[in-house]
Amino acid sequence: MADFERADFSKIKNYPISERTNKVSVNEFALVDKYHASRNILDLLPAQLKAVDLKEIAMNFHKARENGRGVIIAMGAHVIKTGCSR
Repeated sequence: MADFERADFSKIKNYPISERTNKVSVNEFALVDKYHASRNILDLLPAQLKAVDLKEIAMNFHKARENGRGVIIAMGAHVIKTGCSR
């Protein structure tokens, strides 16, 4: 086993969680209870990051299909990254 240099943690600054700025709040979590009542899969998507865009895409997809229009979708890994996969 190779020897490794020990990490230097002396410059790490700690501060309380209450002072930390967060990008996500509990209010943006997926609405699981609402989903159980509605069975609308969009209620399982959180109201944050690219999930907001994905909801809009899904609604536009549905609208296009209702109007007899064709739809092509391509997406990257953000769906999985944001917790929007199954």
